[in-house]
Amino acid sequence: AASDVYKRQPETLCTLISMQLSRFAGAGNYWTIYDPHWPGMIAIRLEQLGERYVPVDGAKFYTWLQTPDLTWQDVVSMVARKRKQLNKTHNHK
Repeated sequence: AASDVYKRQPETLCTLISMQLSRFAGAGNYWTIYDPHWPGMIAIRLEQLGERYVPVDGAKFYTWLQTPDLTWQDVVSMVARKRKQLNKTHNHK
């Protein structure tokens, strides 16, 4: 399955996500990194959202990025929402 390929080659998934992000009109600066401590996760940082890297499920995020009519604002909103969820989980510990 495609998802198995991504699990084995997270760096490839990083590249694919970057390529998808680069297609958006009005895209700000962004960075994607693969952290071996988070299997299957790709950390994304969007300049508009500050310094923090936000982990997303790499394969799901990549598939989602291919949704027709998606805008850069949708991407920013999605990552912002993920970041909020992160803040919640960290505050409870």
